[in-house]
Amino acid sequence: MAGIQGKTLAIRENLAITGTANAQINISTGGTVQPVGYSGSATDISTGTLNANRLPTQTTLAFNILGRTNGTTQTAGNIGEILSVVNLTTGPPVVVPTNIATNLTSLTLTPGSWLVTASATSQNSTIANDPIRFSLNTVSSTMANDIYNIVLDSTTNNQTQYGGCLPVRFFNVSVNTTIYLVMLATHTGTLNAWGRIESIRIN
Repeated sequence: MAGIQGKTLAIRENLAITGTANAQINISTGGTVQPVGYSGSATDISTGTLNANRLPTQTTLAFNILGRTNGTTQTAGNIGEILSVVNLTTGPPVVVPTNIATNLTSLTLTPGSWLVTASATSQNSTIANDPIRFSLNTVSSTMANDIYNIVLDSTTNNQTQYGGCLPVRFFNVSVNTTIYLVMLATHTGTLNAWGRIESIRIN
């Protein structure tokens, strides 16, 4: 059994209790146990009042999340973290067969909420190309829903080189998830393509 002598504590003052582990704390005759929280005339840090349980009253407050201002990279797992993979004209191209959805590159997102965008360029050995489509998807070598596609119409202008950017897409993942940049085109000749994926953590 552990016993403590009655004492009034000031705010922020600590009370140390010593005794045998898991022992009962004995309150002497006439003693009282105050509700958990502040007592006396202490005021809540946000409203200056206490609720019935002598706990600070919760209020709606506006919080500003400070960003980094020194140009350093955000730490992994924090809001503002950036993950990216770039292979735009500087790296070896991916050969895209005709009418076969092909991965240009991929990026693994760690758990959290992300805004992801991508861009792609292509170059064909002939000037006769049908429209080229590309999209972001969590399924390898598979085009996403049409709403997430972009079309590079290469027949209208009769060119061999095309490039474009995808709109930002939101991904919320609970485990490491690979995002694929996929291209699909029906064409003649040899179609080479490059891609880039960039993401920023928002939660």
